[in-house]
Amino acid sequence: EVNHATRHNNSEVIIDFVRSAESASNEFLTPEIKSEVTRLCVAAKGLHRFFIEHFDEYPYGQGSVNFQICLAPQLNCDRAGRWEDAEKYDALVSQLFSKTNALMSAYQQWRIVVKKHLYV
Repeated sequence: EVNHATRHNNSEVIIDFVRSAESASNEFLTPEIKSEVTRLCVAAKGLHRFFIEHFDEYPYGQGSVNFQICLAPQLNCDRAGRWEDAEKYDALVSQLFSKTNALMSAYQQWRIVVKKHLYV
């Protein structure tokens, strides 16, 4: 079962990684690794942007710093949406999976290149 929910702090971990990866003090010297880090950061930023644009606190008014966020609760008929919104919600689910798959693919490729060049 897929819930399309996470905690606010989990979405922030993504951008924290990007900031660290793009920091000059963490820069790789090998051009191939640099290229894969760039690709990984682009995918991570895309997923983070998607979280910002399409996830919202739900249930509303949790009163917690690390509150649960859900994909478009106003469109999800199991949350605050209506059955009539299912097509819009499904389109967002597809986008979420696409962005998640892009990030996973970029991460896997980055790890392969790191292992190849750094023998980790």
